[in-house]
Amino acid sequence: MRDDVKLDDITEDNWRAVIALKLDAEQEDLVASNLYSIAESRFDPDARPRANREHRRMSQTIETTTSVTVIHGAMLSFESIGAASLDDAPLRLREDHETLVRVIDGTVVLVVEDSVRTMTIEDEARVPSSTPHRIYNGGEPEARIVQELRRTT
Repeated sequence: MRDDVKLDDITEDNWRAVIALKLDAEQEDLVASNLYSIAESRFDPDARPRANREHRRMSQTIETTTSVTVIHGAMLSFESIGAASLDDAPLRLREDHETLVRVIDGTVVLVVEDSVRTMTIEDEARVPSSTPHRIYNGGEPEARIVQELRRTT
């Protein structure tokens, strides 16, 4: 991840500016709106909405991630995994996107249906669209992943 990216918390002073940001037309189906993401963060204890103040387009889309990029029609999101157990991990479901999860730091546990997989640096797993799953930190240091989301419909 680039060291020069500056992320700011979404606050009472800047939330209107963040929701006013627009995506390029070809990116609109790849990621939720900033308004939706802010609302989602209100109910997901692991969500921490932040915006990249340096860029004015895609990188300002907020998720539970530290960075979002679109390359060749796929959305890449970089995320720090804060949940420390299965009970703390939010349920993830991407109905229209297949997800490729790759560990870039630490250890994470991926739970898909009845399958539990512990993953370390450079391990990858593919989660089909419409498949509920959970991801949590399986070790002591910070755990980070990169996810590639590809539209399937």
